[in-house]
Amino acid sequence: MIQKLMTCLRSMTISRAALLLLICGSASQFVGGQVAPRPQPASRTESGRPFIRNYSPREYQAHGQNWAIVQDQRGVMYVGNSIGVLEYDGSTWRLIHLPKDNLGRSLAIDDNGRVYVGSADAIGYLAPDLTGLNQFVSLVDKIPAEDRAFGDVNKTSVTSHGVYFQSPTHLLRWANNQIRVWKPSEPFLGSGVVRDQLYAVLKGIGLTRFDGENFVPVPGGSELRDKGGAGNILPLDGNRILIGTRREGFFIFDGNSVTPFPTALDRFIREKGLYHVRQMTDGNFALAATQGGLAIMDRLGNLVMLLDKESVLPSNSIYYFFSDRKGALWAGTERGISRIE
Repeated sequence: MIQKLMTCLRSMTISRAALLLLICGSASQFVGGQVAPRPQPASRTESGRPFIRNYSPREYQAHGQNWAIVQDQRGVMYVGNSIGVLEYDGSTWRLIHLPKDNLGRSLAIDDNGRVYVGSADAIGYLAPDLTGLNQFVSLVDKIPAEDRAFGDVNKTSVTSHGVYFQSPTHLLRWANNQIRVWKPSEPFLGSGVVRDQLYAVLKGIGLTRFDGENFVPVPGGSELRDKGGAGNILPLDGNRILIGTRREGFFIFDGNSVTPFPTALDRFIREKGLYHVRQMTDGNFALAATQGGLAIMDRLGNLVMLLDKESVLPSNSIYYFFSDRKGALWAGTERGISRIE
């Protein structure tokens, strides 16, 4: 998909103000830590124009904000929206309500196609009712009464050990039809699963590895003890792990230490705010910013491409994105949903 977009960029021409602007770049655009002026788009032809489909809140009949996206084996898309979970079969949008019309903050899907949902003081999954329509099935009644005020579930992760729901103060695990709860002494700054291992960043402690019972600090993990928004934890290469923070750029954990990973997007992250990172099928990383749109970065930290409101997106506030089975990129934004192919 990324290659297709890059091919489109090379053949672009501006024929009217309403045409999309796609901004490509590389590390050379960042000189001395400063962002180079926005490059002018290359000439293009109508035949080279990428197809961008923006779905407005009016079209899908829900809130503008969209926080998470997954796809099941049938190709049906699920979007965590600020008033529930949207289900889209390619032709029809349907809103699945959550308790108190709460937001679908985080989503994850297991190998059987079951979609798990994390919300505000609510966790559960989607399952068909007697009519065959998916509904939300709550797991809150499985949680001890004293642990039910856990706040927003910022991350839902599926592993072979169970499904983890992480809020700022709680970690809940659903396995063997039971819920277990952990409440560490310090709040979570983020969590993520790499190679079936759950890692968590705790305030004042740093990067830890969850061994099934305890949060064990990793060597050098204290480097992240005060790094806000360190919830983007994903594989880089070999045994190395990439950790993205909200404003302080990227770090690498190699098993022995945690060190800064300088990239061409450091200033972009510092000024725009990193919200979500996902590795693409081509090995590049897609970065969602709270103010600056969506950037594509290669494994060396070079800027490959930037998509924003001036180019293709309905908003510069991007909360999530997802590559579907056909290679198209879905973006959950502040003001709608975009599909780019």
